[in-house]
Amino acid sequence: MPVPSLLELRRQLGALESRFRAVTESPLTLALAPGVNPASAEELRALGFLVARVHEVLESLQKDDIGRTALREKVKRIQLRTDLHAAVTVSSGTLELVAGLRPVSWQTREELEQTLQAAL
Repeated sequence: MPVPSLLELRRQLGALESRFRAVTESPLTLALAPGVNPASAEELRALGFLVARVHEVLESLQKDDIGRTALREKVKRIQLRTDLHAAVTVSSGTLELVAGLRPVSWQTREELEQTLQAAL
């Protein structure tokens, strides 16, 4: 997987944000967590992978009435970041999606869908 730039990631997130705002009819925001290191190819690659997975999973979730309602009611902000291990948490209206730094710890679409559904 090629290493995206920080600007490319922000553009992708902006496009996703516009799409999902229209679908969920809510002021949902999508952003990278503060502190992303633009000089870290490892972190940018993991975030690029996570952005692609988030797009796939949210597309699937928004097609389902229950999933769309859960997003609209529980999530006001989606934040993406990296850490040693992948994780999904929902707290105070923020859905935080974390990609592991190493490709071996990246979640498949199915794993992310299951984890996200359990969190919502």
